[in-house]
Amino acid sequence: MRYLRVKYALLGEELYLAEDVEIVLEEGKVIDIYETSKPTSNVLVMPSLVNAHIHTADYSLLELWPERSLEEIVDPSKGLKIRALEQEDELERYIWEVIKISYKRGTFALADFREQGEKGLEIGLRGSKGFPGYLPFARPPGNIWRAHGLGLPEISYPRALEYARKFKEMGKPVAVHFAENKEEDLDGLLKLEPDFVVHANFVPKESLEELTRRGIAIAKCLRANTWFGLPNNLEEIMEVGTRLLLGTDNAGWTEPEMWRELEYAFLSLRDRDEEMARELLKAVTVNAEDPLKLPWRVPLERDSNWPLLLLNSKPLRYGSSPYIALVKGRLPIKGIIVP
Repeated sequence: MRYLRVKYALLGEELYLAEDVEIVLEEGKVIDIYETSKPTSNVLVMPSLVNAHIHTADYSLLELWPERSLEEIVDPSKGLKIRALEQEDELERYIWEVIKISYKRGTFALADFREQGEKGLEIGLRGSKGFPGYLPFARPPGNIWRAHGLGLPEISYPRALEYARKFKEMGKPVAVHFAENKEEDLDGLLKLEPDFVVHANFVPKESLEELTRRGIAIAKCLRANTWFGLPNNLEEIMEVGTRLLLGTDNAGWTEPEMWRELEYAFLSLRDRDEEMARELLKAVTVNAEDPLKLPWRVPLERDSNWPLLLLNSKPLRYGSSPYIALVKGRLPIKGIIVP
């Protein structure tokens, strides 16, 4: 049995801020949480972070093609990126490097959208070296059923519906890049019954409302979209109330750093208050459990088995907001612990 006595903790689905807390851990779970009068350490504990959309192998392509358009680079059949990945023989090393960087910076889970079909999935599984937070989302063709989920590059991708149905039958998540650089057919998307979509930059408000009604989450990748000159509709998504996730996207163009993503998202909002900061923190923690079908209980509460992130709370001053301090990356990371 292990006891953590901390100054602050973000608890439950709403990341409620509790002070002077004792957390009891045993056999891979949180078995109790309560307020304590005993001395506590200058630590804030919260769920470790989730990167809901990343292309880890892109770390082999640092800063390439800055003058090229998104279409020229990422076209799934003939883009510059897919051709470069096919020629690179050290992708496993780059994938592992991104995992190490992410973990050191507080991110435990990475939804890695792998190119190259079955071959790409196997590269990802080898490159991750069994790291439990590595969640490969594969795309057709081939035997990709070992993947954590299906990650389609577009709604019209060959055999998309066939693979989506099979993944749904297996109880695995389905995700689709959607409306990244232009408006796309919502009905075509809904036929795939995705658990979440990526980007959704060109989605009218009424379509956002439909996604919300159906419980389809949106993973926003704001820094990557800015790199390619794409619009930021985060404010509207949050106003509609769609379940929000955040990701860093292409590791070759945007550093796989969720704290940068959080700060960028926060600074892009007109109303930057404590409640908005908390909503963004939910987007990188508790919001991810259902759409990504995570095999853990993420909220910090009894029976949670999700890794805990420990941060140094000493920079906080009386009256300052821990939520805003977190989204601005103010609190140094002390480490991740597994219950």
